[in-house]
Amino acid sequence: MAGVFINYRSKDQPLGAAAIHDHLARRFGHGRVFRDCVSMGPGDRYPDELRSALRSADILLAIIGPEWLTMAEGGQRLIDRPFDWVRYEIATAFQQGIQVLPVLLKETPASAGRITKGDLPADISEIASRQAFEFSQRRFGAALDELVARIVELVPTLADVLDVPTPPNAASAATTTMRDVHIAGNGVIGINNGDMR
Repeated sequence: MAGVFINYRSKDQPLGAAAIHDHLARRFGHGRVFRDCVSMGPGDRYPDELRSALRSADILLAIIGPEWLTMAEGGQRLIDRPFDWVRYEIATAFQQGIQVLPVLLKETPASAGRITKGDLPADISEIASRQAFEFSQRRFGAALDELVARIVELVPTLADVLDVPTPPNAASAATTTMRDVHIAGNGVIGINNGDMR
């Protein structure tokens, strides 16, 4: 069960998402924190595994860096594409009643800014109404611990597994996801139909 689902854009300060994942996996257990590129193993079917993890999640962390909103390709913002995985995951979380917590990356060296409903497609505009958690590299360790505490406040059942030792997932070795194949292959089409995290 993926208690915590990490939603992120792979070219928007991905080390922030990686650091958050690693800390949460140590605190909650590797099997309860999902980040696609480390939670799936070679041969896993990307869309099926991702959707399954999302359906079983208690909370989605939307990791928002300075280019999360504005990153574009071919003159179109990625977030405006109906099959953008970042958008799809957030929209699905809202539709299924999964808790959504925006996490703004600060001083990386640029900082993510607040987002308004008018900036977003209608199906994810609700995220602009959620109070964001600000994650600063200047307070790295403290911010990670504060994020854990906030997740437990929002999902109290996760307190039961906090700091219970669990072995790393065998799939934690580096893998390539469909989003990477699409970007690296410059036009290779997967079921994501234009996924550009």
